[in-house]
Amino acid sequence: MRTRFLSIAVAALVLVPAGVAGADEVASADGRARVAILPMVVNTAGERDYLRSGLADMLASRLGRNPQLAVVRIEDEASATSDPHRAAEIGLAHGAQYVVFGAFT
Repeated sequence: MRTRFLSIAVAALVLVPAGVAGADEVASADGRARVAILPMVVNTAGERDYLRSGLADMLASRLGRNPQLAVVRIEDEASATSDPHRAAEIGLAHGAQYVVFGAFT
């Protein structure tokens, strides 16, 4: 499994293929690669919702500009994880080929 790392300030974000076998078969109907954006794990005291939502909005906006990508936002806070295997499972359950997930401290 190939792993690509993206970093934003003090955020650690990871883009991984959602599945090793059959990931190409999950492409969107229009042929674009489907990328799921999971809620970020936010490690801070106080209000976390605006950070979690803002990071996901920023990522969806930037990735959505690429005409070869179909962005899938996953809003369920229970989907926030920093475990690559769990992130891949969630991505596959939502029909994604790739998953962006991570933590913000």
